[in-house]
Amino acid sequence: GTLEDLKAAQYRMVDTSLFSLEFKVKLQQELPDLDATTNGVLFHGDNFQAINLLRSVGNGSIDCIYIDPPYNTDASPIAYKNGFRSSSWTSLIYDRLKNSKFLVKNDGMLCITIDDFQYRELSFISEEIFGVDSLLGTTTIRNNPAGRATKKGFAISHEYGLFVRVSSNTTLGFLPHTEDQAKRY
Repeated sequence: GTLEDLKAAQYRMVDTSLFSLEFKVKLQQELPDLDATTNGVLFHGDNFQAINLLRSVGNGSIDCIYIDPPYNTDASPIAYKNGFRSSSWTSLIYDRLKNSKFLVKNDGMLCITIDDFQYRELSFISEEIFGVDSLLGTTTIRNNPAGRATKKGFAISHEYGLFVRVSSNTTLGFLPHTEDQAKRY
């Protein structure tokens, strides 16, 4: 890209893990009063550790939590263990969701992504922790148009996003239609 490209997209996200420590320090020094100019916090780490750290900061103050747990398959090379027995995986997720419940505002929600292999278990765990009417909806997320081969012969090209509410006070908002969408109606 060019300097003009950078200026046109001032709020582009950068994965600083790809850069040296020296560059990271220099980048942070170029951002005057970073805390005052941001309105959120991003934790990147193990779900359980991040959730427990947040519990020490303040309970019931978060609007939404996104959790991307191990999918319990060997679908892609990832940095954490990804081959639990079903009971171990269920226990791992249960602890994370249970602790998350106390972080989210009374009208907040969680989004948890998962694939076909542990979808049922995740749904049951969410129902047990948040209640039988807690599932707001499940979306399909297309993540590999070519498909990923499975041992059973199907080529999976999606995963799911489960949206779980913390209480009956959670409501969904709606985005207005774009001009292109409005033309279709």
